[in-house]
Amino acid sequence: MQLTLKKAIFWAFYSMATTLVLLCIVETILRFFNPLGTDYIYEARRYFKIMKADRTYAYIHRAGVQDQFQGVDVRINTEGFRGRDFAVKKPERTYRILLLGDSVVFSWGVEEKDSLAVQVEKRLRTQDILKQMELEVLPIGVGSWNTRTQYEFMAERGIHYNPDLVVWVIVANDLEPKTRGRTLVPLEELRARPSGLENPYWDKRTELQRRWLTEHSHLWAIFERYRRIGFMRRLNNKYVQRDSPQAIDTKDAVKKLAELLNARNIPIYAFLHGEIQSDFGLKYHALYKAFLDQAAIPSFVFSEDIYKRAHMNSVIDPHQNSKGIEIMAENIVAILKERNALETS
Repeated sequence: MQLTLKKAIFWAFYSMATTLVLLCIVETILRFFNPLGTDYIYEARRYFKIMKADRTYAYIHRAGVQDQFQGVDVRINTEGFRGRDFAVKKPERTYRILLLGDSVVFSWGVEEKDSLAVQVEKRLRTQDILKQMELEVLPIGVGSWNTRTQYEFMAERGIHYNPDLVVWVIVANDLEPKTRGRTLVPLEELRARPSGLENPYWDKRTELQRRWLTEHSHLWAIFERYRRIGFMRRLNNKYVQRDSPQAIDTKDAVKKLAELLNARNIPIYAFLHGEIQSDFGLKYHALYKAFLDQAAIPSFVFSEDIYKRAHMNSVIDPHQNSKGIEIMAENIVAILKERNALETS
C-alpha cells in the first residue's frame, strides 16, 4: 500500500514536471521562432497606442508617427493615414481616388511599396484617360474602423479631399461598435451585450490575471486569441441580424455615405472582403449586399484566392500579405475598367 502511494506521488510529480518542460519548450519555440505569427497579437496592441481619440469618428492615427510594426516600416502623414503627405485641396489636373476602409486598406504587415493604394495606383497609371493627369490613390484606412466611423470621417473631413472616385473596402467586422464617436443608435445600446452572451463569472474575476499571462506568454496569448475569436463569432452572428442595433446603425451609415457622395456626383464602388463559406459569412455578405443595393452602391466581392494561406501574413494574422494585396488590387482595377468607372466619373 505504502509503495503504491509513493509510486502514485512519483508519477504525479513526474507528469507535472514533464508537462511543465513541454510547455516551456513550446513557449520558447513560439517566442523565438514565431512559426504561427504570434507577434501579430503584441504588435496589434502596440499599433493602437498610436491612435488619437476623436468624438466624431472614434479615433485616427496621430499625424507624423514613424514606427515599425511587425517588421514593416510605417509612416503616418499629416492627415493621419499611412503613406506620403497629400494636399487636402486636390491639385489641378489631378485624378484622385480614395480607398476607404480599415486595416485592409492600411495594408497591415505589408511594406508601403506593396500596399493596396500603391498597387492600385501602379496599375491605373497605364489607363489612357489618366496619362495626361496626375493620379493619386489615397489610403483612407485605419485599423478596426467600422462602417459608421468610415462614414463619419468622410462627412467630417474626407469629402473635402474632393475625390473623383471612392473605392470602399468593407470587411466582416465592420458591424462591431466603437467606444466613442457619433452614431444614430446610442452607443450604450450598440455596446450592450446581447442576451445569452454575458461573460462568465470566472471571466470577470480573472481578467487581470489573464491579461498578465497574455503579456508574458505567447502560448497563453494564442489560447486567449482563439477563445476570443469563438466569442466574437457568436457575437457577430447576433450583429448580422437585420433588426440588431448594429445592423440598423450600419444601414443608416451606408445610406448617408451614398447620399453624401451622390450629392457631389462622386461615384463609389464597394468591395466585400471576407469568406462566404461559413454561416456567418453568408449572412454578412447578404446583409451588406442588401444595404448597398438599397443605397444604389455597386458592390463586388474579392477573389476567394486572397484567403488562401499562401496569401495571408500568418496563421494568427489573417491580413493579406503582399501577394494577397496584389490580387485585391487586380480585382479592383479589373472592375473599374469593366465598369468604365474612370471615363464616366
